Amino acid sequence: MTNQIAIVDKVFSLETVTTEEQATQLLGLLHWARNDVLFSLGDWMVHCADRFGKEWVNSQLEFADFSFEEASKAYEVASKIPRAKRVASLSFAHHAVAARAEQPELALGWALEQGLSPGELAHSVRTKVQLTKAEIAAARETASFASPSLIAERFSQWVKKAPVERWTQEDKEQVYKDLEPMHRFLDSLKAEILAT
Repeated sequence: MTNQIAIVDKVFSLETVTTEEQATQLLGLLHWARNDVLFSLGDWMVHCADRFGKEWVNSQLEFADFSFEEASKAYEVASKIPRAKRVASLSFAHHAVAARAEQPELALGWALEQGLSPGELAHSVRTKVQLTKAEIAAARETASFASPSLIAERFSQWVKKAPVERWTQEDKEQVYKDLEPMHRFLDSLKAEILAT
């Protein structure tokens, strides 16, 4: 089998990619194709859930190669932002962030007007305020600490990637030792909460 990437009815041979410009164009096409697949997955899930039920959709997804996170985001985007309301020039990641907003269409408008990245849009969605790129950058620069929820989220992601059942005894002892100060802090915080 040759080293090829097939997208719709076009086939690109990687051997013919000889310039950085061609490589960049191909990467852009792959990015577009990935976005299109995720939008289509969400639309399929919403359509089939309406016709055949969510249980049927879930049973079909068990045999697919999509991760739970991809399927969840795809469903959320499709159920909250119909195709007619999507912005073609914005990525699936933009739409996934906008779907978490109270008014997804307004969030997409912010991203388009300000040229926001998905991360910048997420900042605006969290604050529920339309911010410019400069305002977001300034807010990020002045943030002096990571929020506890961000730390908890990163910890959860780390545990998913490194399941406890795969740890050696030494790993467990080291993790316990490393996290012991946090445990003491949480115990004292809990005692203070219960005392009030």
